[in-house]
Amino acid sequence: MTKRSKNNNNNAQPAITNLTLVSIAQIESLLEEKEWLLKQIKKKRTELKNFVEQMRTIAREIFIKADPYYKQIYLIDEEIHQLFKEIFTTRKMGYNTRKDIENVYQHLQLIGLISPAEKAQKEEYLDLDDLFEEEEETTNKTQQESTETSEKQRSNSKEMRQIFLSLAAKFHPDKVTDPETQMRHTEIMKEINRAYKDNDLAKLMEIASKEVTEEGLNLENEDELERKYRLLIKENQLLHQQYEYLKKELNLAKNTAEGELVKDYRKGKRKGFDVVTEMIEMIENELASLESIRNFVQDFRDEKITVKEFLSGPQQTMNLSDEEMEDILKQFIVEMDF
Repeated sequence: MTKRSKNNNNNAQPAITNLTLVSIAQIESLLEEKEWLLKQIKKKRTELKNFVEQMRTIAREIFIKADPYYKQIYLIDEEIHQLFKEIFTTRKMGYNTRKDIENVYQHLQLIGLISPAEKAQKEEYLDLDDLFEEEEETTNKTQQESTETSEKQRSNSKEMRQIFLSLAAKFHPDKVTDPETQMRHTEIMKEINRAYKDNDLAKLMEIASKEVTEEGLNLENEDELERKYRLLIKENQLLHQQYEYLKKELNLAKNTAEGELVKDYRKGKRKGFDVVTEMIEMIENELASLESIRNFVQDFRDEKITVKEFLSGPQQTMNLSDEEMEDILKQFIVEMDF
């Protein structure tokens, strides 16, 4: 009698079911991770945008308030250089006295109370409009470089292009004839194009998740589950990269001089004082100091003070500590490109 073979179908089914359940759990976990990443990227992008906008707002406020003072500072600084020029060309003095006066002139430049003579001859005052023109040119250049970088990144991003083409194929207005649907698709395509231009993978995925209704997964089809699993892993890897990039960009912005100003501004607001007002007060003090020096040099030119009094220098230069002098010297060396 022939031995009947054992039916293994009942034994195999639990193994498939267990594998399927594990795969579904993994996919659900990846979907949760993807959703978390999309939210974090959106949050970080908003934080970066707000920080940069605040940097520009504070900088503009300082420029507007400080511009009248800087105009006066520039003019008085020029006047001081002109006074010294007149002293050297019109007053009669001995060799040693001339050298001593030259030392006073250089000392005023060295400690930063007046600009370096070379700089004063080369530079022209930029008013507020000029400054913002320069800022706009720099911004445009930065945006151009950023766009070029984005182009390179996008050309290397096969996944992003695939998502873009898939969404464009589904939501292109020419694909439908109903006017209402055309209007809706037109708005969606604007978002798609903007996200693709900005190299914003997260936004494209968000649009895809929001607007594209995915068909239900066939729980009995292991190939479909495997394909979905691998796709989610790749998408989450790309989202992780974008999230880390945005965190890095925000940190770089915060560590700039303008970024430090924003942090000080926020701290000041919490403690009840205005950083911008304090900066303007510092500029006012600088102007007052410069006016005092101008009057001092003018008095010597007009022979209202003696050579001995002049060689003692303005009072402001007598109150600097060795540490302050060292810091000033370092700054002077940097500005003179030594």
